[in-house]
Amino acid sequence: EEFRLRGDALSLFRRAGSEVAADGSPMRMRFWDEVDWDVVRTLDTRSLVLTDHNKMTKIVADVFSGKVEWVLDHHADSRSYPDARVDLDESLGSACTLVTEQYLAKSETLPAEIGILLAGVILLDSRNFDPQEGRGTPRDRAALDRLAGHLPEIGAAAWYKELMNARKDVSHLSVREHLMLDLKAATAA
Repeated sequence: EEFRLRGDALSLFRRAGSEVAADGSPMRMRFWDEVDWDVVRTLDTRSLVLTDHNKMTKIVADVFSGKVEWVLDHHADSRSYPDARVDLDESLGSACTLVTEQYLAKSETLPAEIGILLAGVILLDSRNFDPQEGRGTPRDRAALDRLAGHLPEIGAAAWYKELMNARKDVSHLSVREHLMLDLKAATAA
């Protein structure tokens, strides 16, 4: 339900050629409320790779406590999973740089859909390497360069603008979704 609030993600999945539902959400992606977690809890072999986060929320920890295998992140290390493999670089603009490096270490080729998704997120997270934004490192740039074959013909700069415009565009949202987008909740004692 909340996926539609992310216009940049909708645009990115469409550009990647992902099969999408009528609401724009990717058909092959499962959202938290679509999974039978009671069944998942019965799987002794379940495990989790955390990307772009290195601390589980309570609801996730209830299912995956002691099951984190790997952390790929660019945020301050919470040191929450001493038994997990941790690839963390706080200087990076995008955790997708780490994902790209790991993917390409295993295979020289990426499926087009994955390559487009990774390239788009690196562009967004690094703010298209704008020096005034101060985001993105040479390592992020190297990852994007390795994904160059997945960039659309319009080029990185134009694609970045397209994605940022999609991020700001709320014309596809209902009144209810506008409220969801702007909702601020506070608890008073």
